[in-house]
Amino acid sequence: MSILSAITMAFFTDGFLFGLVIPLARHFAAPITDDWSLSMSYVAYAMGVILATPLFGTLSDRFGRRKPLLWGLCFQVLSTAIFALGTTFPQLLFARVAQGAAAAATWTSGLALLAERFNVNRGQMLGIVMMGNTCGLVIGPIVGGVLLDWWGYQAPFIAATMLFCVDGLLRFICIRDPAPAERLHRMPPEKSPLRSLLTDRSVLMTSFVIVLGAASWALIEALLPGHMEEGASASASAVGTVFTLSNLLFAFCCPMLGAVVDRYGPWPAMRASLILTALMLPTLTLSDNVMVIGAVLALIGVANGLTINTTLSELADAVDRRGGDIYASAFAIYNLAHSIGMAGGDIAGGAFAAAVSLNSAFCLVAAWLLAGAILIRGFPRVPLST
Repeated sequence: MSILSAITMAFFTDGFLFGLVIPLARHFAAPITDDWSLSMSYVAYAMGVILATPLFGTLSDRFGRRKPLLWGLCFQVLSTAIFALGTTFPQLLFARVAQGAAAAATWTSGLALLAERFNVNRGQMLGIVMMGNTCGLVIGPIVGGVLLDWWGYQAPFIAATMLFCVDGLLRFICIRDPAPAERLHRMPPEKSPLRSLLTDRSVLMTSFVIVLGAASWALIEALLPGHMEEGASASASAVGTVFTLSNLLFAFCCPMLGAVVDRYGPWPAMRASLILTALMLPTLTLSDNVMVIGAVLALIGVANGLTINTTLSELADAVDRRGGDIYASAFAIYNLAHSIGMAGGDIAGGAFAAAVSLNSAFCLVAAWLLAGAILIRGFPRVPLST
C-alpha cells in the first residue's frame, strides 16, 4: 500500500500544480495580456506532454520506474521556480513545457508501476489514483486563488514547494525497482515496444475510445460555460461551482468505477461510458436551470471517469496478454491519444461555435460517440495483433 500512497500523492501533486496556476495566469510577472497568450501557454503544456511522453515511456520500460518519477518531480520543481521568478513570456512558455514533461513522467511511470504491482483489483487501484489527481485539480485553483488574495503572488508557489517535499519523500522512500536480474528477465522482446503495441488492434481500438472521450469533454469545457452564462444567466462563480462539483463527484466515484471495470471487464464498461455520454450530451441544452445542467454534467463526468478507468485497464491488460513489462509504453499511448482528443475537442469547439447551434454541436458529437459504441460492440478481450 505504500506504493499506492506514493503514486496517489504523485498524481495529486500533478493535478494540484496544474490547477494552482489557473487563477494566477493574469498575475504572472511575464506579460499575459490577451486570450491568445493564455491559449499559447496551454499549447506549450500540451507540447511538453506530447514530446516527453514517448521518451519517458521508453526509458521507464527499459531502465525502471523510479528514476523517471524522480525526474518528473525535478521538472515540477523547475516549472514552479520559473512560474514564481520568470519575467518574460518565453520563460513562461518554458515553464509550461517543463510542467507538461513532469506530467508525462508521472502518468507513464506512475501508472506503469501501479499496473505491474497490482494484477488483482487493478481497476480499483487505478481509480484511487485518478481520485487523487482529480482532487488535486479541484483543490489547486482554490488554494492558488486564496493564497494569492491573502499573501501575494509568491505564496501559492511556496505552498507548492512544501507539497513537493512531501511528495518527493514518498517517491524516494516508497518506490523501488526490481533487482537488475529480475528486470532483465521481464524486459520486452521488442526493440521498440511503443511501436509494437500500436500493431495490436485492441490497443488501437482503445486509443480510439480515449480520443472520443477526451474530445467530448474538451468540447463541453469549451462551449458549455458560454451557454450557462448567456442562456441560464449564470455567474462565473456558478459556472465554476458546477464544474467543480462535477469533478468532485467523478473523483469520489473513481474507485467504485474501477471496481465495476474489474467485475464486468473493460469493453462492456467502455461501451456503457460512450452510450451514457451520448445520451446525456444533447440534454445539456434542454434546460436553462443551472441545477439541471449541473446534474446532467455530473452524470457525464461519471461517464467520463468510466471511460478513463476502462481504457487504462484495457491498455494494462493488453500488456499482460503480450508478455513483458512495457506498461509505461502502453500508458504513453494513453497520454498521446488523450492529448489528441483534447486538442481535437478544442478545435471542434471553435468551429462549432461559429457554424452551428450548441445543441446541434452536442447532437453531432453524441452521434460520433454512438457510432464508436457500435464499432467496438462485441470487440473481444483476446489480443488481435496484425
